[in-house]
Amino acid sequence: MKTSIVAGISFVLLYCLTIAGTAVLVNSAERVVGSFSLAFYTLLISMIFFNLINLKHLRSLFAQSLKHKILVIKINIATAALWFATFYALTYLSPAIVTSLFFGLIPIVT
Repeated sequence: MKTSIVAGISFVLLYCLTIAGTAVLVNSAERVVGSFSLAFYTLLISMIFFNLINLKHLRSLFAQSLKHKILVIKINIATAALWFATFYALTYLSPAIVTSLFFGLIPIVT
């Protein structure tokens, strides 16, 4: 039982450090590139990275996507809504507050 508590605390600490590092990196990149360009390139790099990881399984993944079209569409709509909400919030709140709310709510929502 004690090792599971230590593991849990370690994972939470790792999550906090990763999120803090990500916030610093995104903030510095956003000053140079701009928020829409940063979102585009971040999603593009993520898409390429995960496609390369799953290169030998792409056919079966594509077949599964076609099999579950409605679910894929719902996930894409939810993702688009999240991005629109993020950019909407950034027009009225400071990026530090938006980032804190966003990353603070992730463990609660998921």
